[in-house]
Amino acid sequence: MPDLSLRLWAQPHAEEVLGTCLLLEHSPTTVLAVDRRGFAAVIVDEAARVGGSEEPELPEPWPSLQLCRSTAGGKPQWRRLDRSSAAGSSAAEPLDLASAARLAASEARSPLTPAGRRWVVDAIRGYYTQHVLEPSVRGFLSILEKQFPRSDLYLFELLQNAVDDGARVVRLELLPGPALRLSHDGRGFSPLDVNGLASVGMSTKQSRRAAGFMGIGFKACHKRFAHVRCADPDWRFDAWVLLPRWAEDSSGSPVASGCVFELLRPRGGLDALRRDLRWLPPSVPPLLARCALAADQRDGDAPRAAWELVWVGERLVCERVDGADAEEEASFFFQVDSNGVPCCGCGGDA
Repeated sequence: MPDLSLRLWAQPHAEEVLGTCLLLEHSPTTVLAVDRRGFAAVIVDEAARVGGSEEPELPEPWPSLQLCRSTAGGKPQWRRLDRSSAAGSSAAEPLDLASAARLAASEARSPLTPAGRRWVVDAIRGYYTQHVLEPSVRGFLSILEKQFPRSDLYLFELLQNAVDDGARVVRLELLPGPALRLSHDGRGFSPLDVNGLASVGMSTKQSRRAAGFMGIGFKACHKRFAHVRCADPDWRFDAWVLLPRWAEDSSGSPVASGCVFELLRPRGGLDALRRDLRWLPPSVPPLLARCALAADQRDGDAPRAAWELVWVGERLVCERVDGADAEEEASFFFQVDSNGVPCCGCGGDA
């Protein structure tokens, strides 16, 4: 038998075909590969039977794509499963790497169900639960908190992440409790984002269209807050380092679009939050807007006229100057206040 666990053995082979993916154990003999769209492939040892009575129930249909590890140490084998038969290796069609990659890219898959999304969060938590007991990991987590010299850095991480996620409007609110609520209208979460939020050094940033959750940057939130909840129309989970937890209920309204971050139980209380929020450097909104609006041109998206930040009741809008093009990006934005009156120039010196 191979020395590596099935999950560790499969990681490079799965990424070769699927690209960025997350491998989660379903049973001692079965691993599931999860990508941004959901369950992408099932990974088994040669003698295992997929979907048999000995397997725990899966809340989603079994993937058609299978990666099989030979017990004799042979090459990894990609196969197409017959979904209708809960088939094992005897009913699977062999695939070469190119065919497997085409199947993974073209196969129609339904969005994850609520049960499937909860399974992903629980599986990530189950995996990391085994590791946080290690003394070396506990020591690393204590060091991680000390990497942030200022407790307000979470604000800039969340703003930058919203821009990376294609947000047009970002809102930051101070709530009773006290608590902060940051929301934006950018892209929602994927299974990879949930893992990126929980893990360390597992960023999902890829060009601009990523949920922007840096492997370490988002953890700045935990320096100030004891509880961080993340939600979009489909996902709702508490994000703690290495140990995410599915969140069943919320006293707030359902999220209709975009993403919401509820930052709860601040260390230092209301006074600490007021200190964090008392001053927004004037260069921050235009710099974020420049990144957001210039990205439309770079990525071929429909150009936006403006980028908006609502900072604890103060509305700041950065607009594109008429007639400016990408070559004039040092001066094609200006900032306006809540009444639409220009309040500061945002040229090359902003």
